[in-house]
Amino acid sequence: MPSISEFKCNKCNFALNEGSGGYCYVINDNGKRMPCRHPMEFYDLENVLGSIYTIEELNERTGYISECICLDCLCQFRADVGEITWNIFAMKVKHSGIPLKQRDGRKCPRCGSKNVKAETEMVDEPCPKCKVGVIEETVIGWS
Repeated sequence: MPSISEFKCNKCNFALNEGSGGYCYVINDNGKRMPCRHPMEFYDLENVLGSIYTIEELNERTGYISECICLDCLCQFRADVGEITWNIFAMKVKHSGIPLKQRDGRKCPRCGSKNVKAETEMVDEPCPKCKVGVIEETVIGWS
């Protein structure tokens, strides 16, 4: 059961998007990313790929959308930045993990900067707003 977390600066209270940090998705036959809803990720995956699939198919057709922040302009957005290196779908085929592709790249949609991090990468890092405090993660619930 994933946690729902708050990511906030311990000095200025600057907050990142609240949530679980992101979600898994599967790419359908038309190239559209379909969210895999927790706790039914396998059901959503099988609706797209069928009940039998290979490690290669998982690598090509699954990914992870992360909550991201641009450290230059503070824009917050969602993107597949390859932050997660372990794929929940690999459990079903008894594989230790799949390095996921970085499909969107680390580029801010507002200013174009490549100085972008996933919010989970910001924990214990300097606050991008005040530069004095650090970002802390507080678990506020479970999904």
